Amino acid sequence: MDPLKVLMNLVTAVIVNSAFEQASQDREAQQVYEQRRKEKLVGDLVRTFQKLAHVENQAQVVFVLVLATMTWSRVVISVVAQFLLQSPAMADAADF
Repeated sequence: MDPLKVLMNLVTAVIVNSAFEQASQDREAQQVYEQRRKEKLVGDLVRTFQKLAHVENQAQVVFVLVLATMTWSRVVISVVAQFLLQSPAMADAADF
């Protein structure tokens, strides 16, 4: 085999391997970013519902819950539902 072809095959293999490694790192970085974004969203939601726990008008809370079921993922809804079930003021609103 021609030494130049061998060298070119080695260079090509290194480049392709580097591209695969970079793609793997990009996927991992994207997963970490998405996880952090979801954690922040859940934290924001918990804080929002903690503030809503002090609302006198329970109809506002129910309205927010309806919007939540229409727009948020099941994971977020379950986190919010768990919070609501733990909150005495909100548990009364869930009994409508």
